[in-house]
Amino acid sequence: MKIVALLVGLNLLTPISDQVPNLNVTPSCRGAAEIRIAGAQSFDDCMKDENDARAQLARSWQSFSVRNRVNCTAEASLDGLASYVELLSCLQMASAVEADKRTSLKGARRK
Repeated sequence: MKIVALLVGLNLLTPISDQVPNLNVTPSCRGAAEIRIAGAQSFDDCMKDENDARAQLARSWQSFSVRNRVNCTAEASLDGLASYVELLSCLQMASAVEADKRTSLKGARRK
């Protein structure tokens, strides 16, 4: 009975996508283009960067942990201003932190 309840409960969970999420980056790029400060990126340049980041994510998505994919996707979509560039940066930083945690450093040995 407990196994049946567990299996039913698992079906109620939202599955984590194995694919890069579809983010609407247009508002972010429009906002960036509207900021008329020196060196501001044009809308077209911003969209190119976003599309390049999405393509890179498509190649490496499975290499990131599910936990990091979920957390970084949420972070990169805050306030309705989604960004693949931000998602990629978040995933890369989170992976670096995980790699650092796995590295065990040892001090010099005494003679």
